[in-house]
Amino acid sequence: MSTGNRSAALALATVLAASYLLSALVPSVVGPWDYAAQDLLFRLRATTGWGLTPRKLALVYVGFSDESLSGPDRTEYAEVVRGLAALGVQIQIHDAIFPGEDTPALAAAVAEAGNVVIGTVAGLHVPTPAVSQGPWRLRIEGDVSLVPDAARPRSSFAPLRRTALGDGFLDLAPDRDGTVRRAPLLARGADGFHPSLALVAACALLDVGPDDIVLRPGRELVLRGARLGRGESADLAIPIDRRAAVLLDWRRPWTVESYIPAERVRLAATDLDERRLLKSLVADKPVIVADFTPGSDVVATPLDMLRPGAGVHGQVLDSILSGAHLRDAYWWEELAAELLCAAGLLWAVRANRTVRVITGIAAVCLACFAVAGASFLWGSVLPTMARPSLLLSGGAATLLVQRYVRAERQRAVLRITFEAYFAPQLARRLLEHPERVTRSGERKELTILFSDIAGFTRRAADMEARDVQAMLNHYFEAMVEIAFQHGGTVDKFIGDGLMVFFGDPDVQPDHAGRAVRCAVAMQRRVRELNRSHPPWGPLSIRIGIYTGLAVVGNLGSPRRLAYTVVGDTVNRASRLESEAPVGGILLSAETHAAVDGEISARRVGPVRAKNLEPMWAYQIDPDAPALQLID
Repeated sequence: MSTGNRSAALALATVLAASYLLSALVPSVVGPWDYAAQDLLFRLRATTGWGLTPRKLALVYVGFSDESLSGPDRTEYAEVVRGLAALGVQIQIHDAIFPGEDTPALAAAVAEAGNVVIGTVAGLHVPTPAVSQGPWRLRIEGDVSLVPDAARPRSSFAPLRRTALGDGFLDLAPDRDGTVRRAPLLARGADGFHPSLALVAACALLDVGPDDIVLRPGRELVLRGARLGRGESADLAIPIDRRAAVLLDWRRPWTVESYIPAERVRLAATDLDERRLLKSLVADKPVIVADFTPGSDVVATPLDMLRPGAGVHGQVLDSILSGAHLRDAYWWEELAAELLCAAGLLWAVRANRTVRVITGIAAVCLACFAVAGASFLWGSVLPTMARPSLLLSGGAATLLVQRYVRAERQRAVLRITFEAYFAPQLARRLLEHPERVTRSGERKELTILFSDIAGFTRRAADMEARDVQAMLNHYFEAMVEIAFQHGGTVDKFIGDGLMVFFGDPDVQPDHAGRAVRCAVAMQRRVRELNRSHPPWGPLSIRIGIYTGLAVVGNLGSPRRLAYTVVGDTVNRASRLESEAPVGGILLSAETHAAVDGEISARRVGPVRAKNLEPMWAYQIDPDAPALQLID
């Protein structure tokens, strides 16, 4: 893994760890973010219908409302209980509690019906030592310390409780924002557990007793040997969190499709036609009886702001009986998804162009959210949205900033490199379009210039090292400036020698003429330097120039690249330089042909080079007045 990839991976790991710490230490910040994103998934499904499958449970609501009664009393409840029993309902689930004094008529009606489940209030609170006696003793596998306590229980009057099929608490546990997203199924007592109304009704319908229930906090509540109908039985597992709460699978906004006013149930006792009609609607079906009068208990849900509490109990009962549960994503699923998001971001930032990087990051974000949405719509898994969102947004921002900083550093290095090789104006153009510097070798016609100082080795042997350095720096500074003035690319310094080529990377049709004029300017500049009486004495240089095909580009190894020229053209230019007279310039025949008519030269040679054919050369006088130099 390269250094850049390692630093990017480390940055993403830091962002991922920070998202975990933030969600753990500051839930008040991350929680609302999660709630809003998850609520959006519920609304998306409810609006589009994607992932919604029909449920088999035919649940009927019987309600007291303005159309029926202005406020139900216990006598009217008793009449409804008898009426529903006469209509042959499967079970009556009363979202109500009857504390205080006894009401014999109501207790008698419940006893006669034999299928009534009533409510209690548990007074859920965490953490508080349990003070009530829980009626259910379950098999426990795991830590129940986070299961809420029934700290302030309140029940219906005793004769009613004894005659009812069961009683369960009506308490709900809204999240911090007041929205109900989960429903507690159990509450701890001092010696057992209190069940919720929906759980009591479900166990009654499935013929499951407390001894058949296994509580595994953070995993599931198992109803062993549940009777499914047609003589079949099986274990039903209800996904729960560590507080023994079930995640509510909100499917549609609150609309009571199967709703019967309580007044019609009472009327059916004396109206035969009404009785026949209602019996066709409610016979052998579970019925929830609730108070829908103004001021009755309502809660906020992801899909609506005012849903009766009875609708929450009905939703829990529907999920248990249908076996279609929504669950939280397991920790390893969340971690795998976040690691895949991080891998996608690392893949995206490897693109060369910033536009592609941003497009890739956007594609990764869309893919992650699409997978999260699909897991909810068709996998019944409610994903955690806050941490992946933090990872994607924070990771993308971090990687883009890191990429920008790295690019600026590379640009600075590139600028220094370009300014070392190329003229300043050409270096600026290449920084804007670095692709003009070929990445791999390219064969093209160039003109190569070699120069060196005559007698340098003998002179340097008698000088101090710092004087040699000062002399070369002074000399090369002047020569490089002239090379840049003529559009040359400085290839390398070889001891006291200098190699410059013309015709790349900038397109220069007159590269031969530029090289010749550069050579003349160099000779004249050396003579000017000598007239300033430098402390190391006068200098004399030789220059050789050759025009021909050569390979140019970034050559070397990945650890050490150099923008240079190779080929016979380089060797021939070097040979011409070594054969040039002191203070003179030798041109190849090809170079002379390119500038013929512009200069006066005489042919010399042939010049012989090792392993190369002899070549004719042309010598020019750098002091010839006809030569015009580039400013």
